[in-house]
Amino acid sequence: MLAQLHNISLSGSYVHTPQSLAEHTRVRVIVQTGSCKADLWGVIRRQDQDGLGIQFTNGTTVEDWKSLEAIIEQLEARRAVTTAAKHSSATVADRHSNRQNSAYRSGCQL
Repeated sequence: MLAQLHNISLSGSYVHTPQSLAEHTRVRVIVQTGSCKADLWGVIRRQDQDGLGIQFTNGTTVEDWKSLEAIIEQLEARRAVTTAAKHSSATVADRHSNRQNSAYRSGCQL
């Protein structure tokens, strides 16, 4: 099932979807942005009319957790740049540098 990601952390995510799954259902979650891909397993912890709350339980490999961390950092950096465009170019450059370091650790291309 495809779902729209609403929020994500290292411990889980909330996805908008019309699909319904029972609480405690085990699910496979693949998160991908650009060349970064994380293949994770999780459990449905809550469901409401808009979507599902998923708690991540494990990744397929250690690299999946590193990729998830890089994806989160990439998304946070994008949000920070778009919501704080008035910050100095040095601040943006620092965030870009941090993002590059995370991408290097995970093997993702940003």
